[in-house]
Amino acid sequence: MKIDFFHWRGLSAAAVALASLAISCQDPIETPNPGPGPEPEPGTDGQTEIALDREVEESGMYFGDFWKEGYANYYFELANGEIGMIDDGGAVTVPMNAGDYILSFDLWGAISEDHTEPILPEGVYTANNGRAEGAFDLTNTLAVYNKGQHGEQFQIVNIRFSDGTVEVSHIDGGYSIKAELTTAEGDKYKFTYTGSVSMDDWSNDNEPTWEIGKDVTLAPVYVTKTLFEEDNCDNWLLRCFDTRNVTPDGLHVNEQGTKFQISLRIPKGGDFAGTYRPGKETGSFEPGERMGLFAAGTYCERVNANMSIQYCVMNQGEIKISRNSDGTYTFNVNLTTVDGHSVKGNWTSAIEEFVTPPQTNLTEDVVCNPLACTEIVYFGDLYENNTTNYMVFLATELEIVAFDMFSPKTQGDDQVFPTGTFTIADTQEAWTMIPGNLGDNATPSCYVKYNEDGDAVAAAPLVKGTVTVSKSGNNYTFSYEVYDDFNKQDPSVTPHKISGTFTGTLPEFKDASEATAASVQDKAKRLGKASFRICK
Repeated sequence: MKIDFFHWRGLSAAAVALASLAISCQDPIETPNPGPGPEPEPGTDGQTEIALDREVEESGMYFGDFWKEGYANYYFELANGEIGMIDDGGAVTVPMNAGDYILSFDLWGAISEDHTEPILPEGVYTANNGRAEGAFDLTNTLAVYNKGQHGEQFQIVNIRFSDGTVEVSHIDGGYSIKAELTTAEGDKYKFTYTGSVSMDDWSNDNEPTWEIGKDVTLAPVYVTKTLFEEDNCDNWLLRCFDTRNVTPDGLHVNEQGTKFQISLRIPKGGDFAGTYRPGKETGSFEPGERMGLFAAGTYCERVNANMSIQYCVMNQGEIKISRNSDGTYTFNVNLTTVDGHSVKGNWTSAIEEFVTPPQTNLTEDVVCNPLACTEIVYFGDLYENNTTNYMVFLATELEIVAFDMFSPKTQGDDQVFPTGTFTIADTQEAWTMIPGNLGDNATPSCYVKYNEDGDAVAAAPLVKGTVTVSKSGNNYTFSYEVYDDFNKQDPSVTPHKISGTFTGTLPEFKDASEATAASVQDKAKRLGKASFRICK
């Protein structure tokens, strides 16, 4: 993917923030007091009409005759705009832009002759709560709608239906699909789609069903916590793993094993200790719910030996959490799943902050001797702490090293760059540099390397080290020895060193000091936006 993280050609640079999709997720998934997004034009009889124009990549799955009832299950998702993924206690597909929809289809019809190349049967599918031949399941046939942006958040709403039809016709190049759906409140929607529908074959009889389908005994050894603040309470997700081998995002086990997730609502600033029963109010745990192929709320996720995944969701029972004198917690879990199986466990463990994996993708030390200082942005006393803040960009033809630097506030510092030694520290004090980040906001201090096509092939946040600046005549010298975050999860390993020297003149400062009283969080965004992704 071509990116504009920095203008790497011509040795001109600018800091850029990743366009992040901050989303508050509930059911309906929405943020407080959101602004409205654009609404589709109403059709006849008060219908809202939406023309879907794309498949959601890798969403289509053909399950075949899993239940040996003489008919097959077809699941797929269609959309009318750009698609993203968020973590709402599990991976959730959402429309990225205001006014856009994703519609999930869960259809039941004739078995395909070739399970490796399944074909949607033609016909009109009617609404049903559960599986039935010639029907669509109301549980998993739902729309996800992006109502619009409010500040840094989008209002994402799940639209569930109570009745309707889905008509499928075969045409050249794929299918013509028309879904006329009605909500319990009487709102009518008409979705249309023309094109292909791709489905992976999941019909092997040896593949497990979505449900675990039996009693579960919990034995976690690793519990992490994630906070989602709400207006009147703290919503904590406690992820309880029976292994410490988890995926880099901290959301799933990374081998055969089980994750037990608890969604707790407790008083703001309160402790986890307490007795919780299912509910939506403070002092309860949120009941589990199937969300398409995934689950939300309080549930178990099991990874089997063949890496297939099964779930169970709990909506009855009790969770007791006691705090021990050593700071650990004892959990006593006695729950019942929606299909009548028990989920039980009794264990003691710490509740830990999940440490995200390193952002760097460097595999060795880097020596980078820049050819020019391409840009210096002057922010003045941005943090109002009697310091002066600069962003400095040094570049070769294919590399950028960028620093977010602080010096003592002095007369004329908007014209003359300070000399001295700067140390990376997240304090915003004089003679320090802010550590870098390649997450939601890709900001200095950082190192990025590009290929000839302008694709980022290597990048690292700079989290430790020093830069020494000296001056002789009109020339400045920047000498640096800085380090990436390779040892973020394991301090015993050695991080990669990025070192080099630049000597030359400096460009005229770009004055951004008017932002001093503005939001510090928007500092990078005011310099431009881009999508930043390392090419594999």
